[in-house]
Amino acid sequence: MRRFIPVFCASVLLSACGGGGEATEVASAISAVISGTTTNLIAGDTLSLSASKSVTSSAAASYRWTLSEKPAGSAVLLESANTADLQFIADRAGDYKVNLTVSDAGQTKTTSLVIQVAVNQQPELSLLSPELQNVLIDQSMRFDAAASRDPEGRALQFQWQVLSEPTGSQLVLADQSVLNVTPAVSGQYNFRLVVSDGMNRVSKDIGFTAYKSALSFKADATSAKTAEQQVTAFFGEGSLDMPLSHPAAEHLQIETDDVVGPHFVFKLHLLDDGDRELGFNDTDRQRAEIKSYSQSADALVCREGDRMEVDFSLKSDDINLSTSFTHLFQLKGKADTPLFTLSAQKTDGETALRLNHVQGTSRLSPLAAVPWDKVKDSWLAISLGFSCGSQGYLNIVIKDQHPGGVTYLDQKFPELKMWQDQSNDVYGIKTGLYRKIKENCLPAQADATASCADLSLIKKGLERPEDKVRLGQINIRKL
Repeated sequence: MRRFIPVFCASVLLSACGGGGEATEVASAISAVISGTTTNLIAGDTLSLSASKSVTSSAAASYRWTLSEKPAGSAVLLESANTADLQFIADRAGDYKVNLTVSDAGQTKTTSLVIQVAVNQQPELSLLSPELQNVLIDQSMRFDAAASRDPEGRALQFQWQVLSEPTGSQLVLADQSVLNVTPAVSGQYNFRLVVSDGMNRVSKDIGFTAYKSALSFKADATSAKTAEQQVTAFFGEGSLDMPLSHPAAEHLQIETDDVVGPHFVFKLHLLDDGDRELGFNDTDRQRAEIKSYSQSADALVCREGDRMEVDFSLKSDDINLSTSFTHLFQLKGKADTPLFTLSAQKTDGETALRLNHVQGTSRLSPLAAVPWDKVKDSWLAISLGFSCGSQGYLNIVIKDQHPGGVTYLDQKFPELKMWQDQSNDVYGIKTGLYRKIKENCLPAQADATASCADLSLIKKGLERPEDKVRLGQINIRKL
């Protein structure tokens, strides 16, 4: 800033003043003053400082800014440090000591200012998501992060990133607080929300599977329909495989407990039940099962090229077991032998719940096993994922049903033949209790010599007159 002091000389002083009485510029004292926003600052803020309130005596004044102190780890370097105005980003919380030197007409003034910068707290991410179980293709979903906030009240930026999506999907995610997504292709989707205040970033990953179809079925203890009627309504006519030669007994009932609530109970009577229309004396096996099959809804069966997920709750009471099969779950098509089963069996002196897979055309071979003593008489949460085709896969998880329960089995078989080369084949789900109870006998086997009515042919280990297997909710999803 320039100041002029007029000096008027009387006639007696004209010789000292140089005569003429004109105004003469005389240099005055200068000052250095730092101004700008220097309070309520947090890391990441831009500091704008100015020397404009400094007092100078000419337009030739010069300025020099220096930084003599800064927080540990700060990478701040002053740029344009020789102008009247200064800006820099405070990249760390702590004290910044800024020095300003003003020079003009041979005079120099320096001043300093300590600026305190507080910690920049992370944004608080809040996300309202829809239910991500059983998402269907072409289903619109809304993800709302508008309730996210910055503790210091700064504006937030939102970024949505696609991490993975099925082949053929082309999601476009807008960078705003609310995201609407409609999956057009079945499969797994994973994306990430990043919320930033310009300095700190917080993120949340979101994932879901979009299905072509998703159905759930559970016993309804309050319904006027019987257990058989409920099964038929869901799986279709012909979905019951029960011992028809023993009509006096109930082979499918609904009971309730405090673990899974209402559930189906499959019952077999050792010395009374046969197989479907065959009586006890006419067969070597027994079954009480429910199933999906070629006449069921397409969402309940697996055709060539299909991928499916089946989750269900299952409990086997401490049932009789022998060296022959006891199937609790099957995936079965036209062939006599199932594609794979979950079976309880005594083999080589070890009793286990086994995952069996067909080898060749008729032989079931074990892929994995869990000791029977660990899982019997306990509710299990069983998850199966599989594809139907010559180059298929099979995944299985078996856990204790209770919250935080132990995982007994978690295995993946990524390269498995999951087709039995039957034309126009359709694989259905079968669950319940199906077992062989006798040695080879007539008329079950043509080459047998003993009659199936011979009680001495009952397998060793089968003693209890009644056995039960229980089925909770079953979820069937198609990819």
